[in-house]
Amino acid sequence: GKAVESRLQVSSGAIRAGRRAIALDRVERVGIVAIGKAAPAMAEAVPEPIREKMSFGIILTKEGYKRDVDGFEIREAGHPLPTRESIRATDEIVELVSELAEEDLLLVLISGGASALLASPVKEVGLNDTVTLTQQMLDAGMDIESMNVVRAHLSRVKGGRLAVAANPASVLTLALSDVVGDKLPAIGGGPTVADPSRFKDAVAALKKVNLWDDIPDSVREYLEAGNRGEIPESPKPGDPRLGRAFAAVVGGPRTLLRAA
Repeated sequence: GKAVESRLQVSSGAIRAGRRAIALDRVERVGIVAIGKAAPAMAEAVPEPIREKMSFGIILTKEGYKRDVDGFEIREAGHPLPTRESIRATDEIVELVSELAEEDLLLVLISGGASALLASPVKEVGLNDTVTLTQQMLDAGMDIESMNVVRAHLSRVKGGRLAVAANPASVLTLALSDVVGDKLPAIGGGPTVADPSRFKDAVAALKKVNLWDDIPDSVREYLEAGNRGEIPESPKPGDPRLGRAFAAVVGGPRTLLRAA
């Protein structure tokens, strides 16, 4: 909550987040989506002038982390493995953000656990094989950045696709980092930022930990098809559909390092 308060403010008639300023009177509606284990605290810290324009507010958090926040609906789902609840909540979020217009703003608050909670696997892979793959990657000791490279190429929302769904609305993302290096594409699967990785990187990540031959056939076939260019890549830096999306890290390992 304090991390959000320090970086998200309303002053002189504008919403300010770091170097980004959005005139409040030009924003028709605000949709707020908070995802992760810190989602309730982050949502609660959104300034009142922003919440007054809220057309919807969804908190998606881990089972057992639920806490009521005025004006928000709460959804719980599985972590570290996605569940049917993850998919239901994610589909609901995609439907809501898809209804936003050019004069609207989508505020996305991301924290640890978002990768599993915000889950909408491509139909060719489905939930069961996604769960199997996730467990295999965890057992293999893959770092979170490599896991999210793989996830970004098997998802309908990760790797910038949630921001594409919200286009042409403005998108403002504030993230609490739980990854070394604080790289936005690696935090929560980077649902609202450009994904610099490619299908070949996902394949390489799985081969590096000797999982390629053991993963579900649906995953291997999908990644191979993408590597051949038969499936579109995730949105890359410079993609015009992400031209109105801005993201910033509001806290993470570097914050703790400086404090220490």
